[in-house]
Amino acid sequence: QNPSKEIVKIFDNIVKKPETEDQRTKQKAWDKKNPPTWPLELY
Repeated sequence: QNPSKEIVKIFDNIVKKPETEDQRTKQKAWDKKNPPTWPLELY
């Protein structure tokens, strides 16, 4: 089991584009409140 693969999987799920403008707005608000904890070079 490769932990970095798990991180990439999580990252892939997070960056999937929300379908609607409302979801995008919520996602942006969420991102501001919860800054990413993965290495910044991935971001």
